[in-house]
Amino acid sequence: MPNIDHKNAKNALRKTLKAILKAMDEESRDSLSLRAVENFMTLPEYKRAAIVLAFLSMKEELRTKALIDGALTEGKVVAVPRIGFSRTEGDYLEFIPLTLDYESWPLDRFGIPEPPEAAQGLSLEEMGSSRVVVAVPGLAFDLSGGRMGRGKGYYDRFLAKARAAKANYGGFLAVCGLCFESQIVGRVPMGPWDQRIEFLATETALRKL
Repeated sequence: MPNIDHKNAKNALRKTLKAILKAMDEESRDSLSLRAVENFMTLPEYKRAAIVLAFLSMKEELRTKALIDGALTEGKVVAVPRIGFSRTEGDYLEFIPLTLDYESWPLDRFGIPEPPEAAQGLSLEEMGSSRVVVAVPGLAFDLSGGRMGRGKGYYDRFLAKARAAKANYGGFLAVCGLCFESQIVGRVPMGPWDQRIEFLATETALRKL
């Protein structure tokens, strides 16, 4: 069972960070997002990557369009998350490769283009044997590699499996948080099941953690 104090600390931090993101005006969000993406794309592991696991932005998130379009233009495989379900795992995160017409996909309830149901996700073997960089979203990050998402644990479970696949199949995997500088906090409450990140890209800097 999660520690109650730990859970309460996370909930309070989520509330604070959601308010910060909501208060940001659109012009600032767009300009700071572009600078953060530019910093992300200077990461040597990004330049070497064959596969970029990105995310399509919700209304109040950092904008990832420049990253997605830039990586597609460079000929990289760009894949974005979709929630899958299996009887053994329950809900899990899978990554669906984007096509150039992805912006014409129907929007989901968050206003995000939704991959067609027939679209196949990348397998763990494909990712584990390739050169992969992950642009990880989140609400809060710290400079020790701590990350806090929205409370469902999807990315933590995925990253644990992806890191195991890398070890099994011999590829490389670089995990980089992508966020605004205002989302960095002194310390993110972390449990033993939470996955840490290795790099952090904001509008101010690209940091190795």
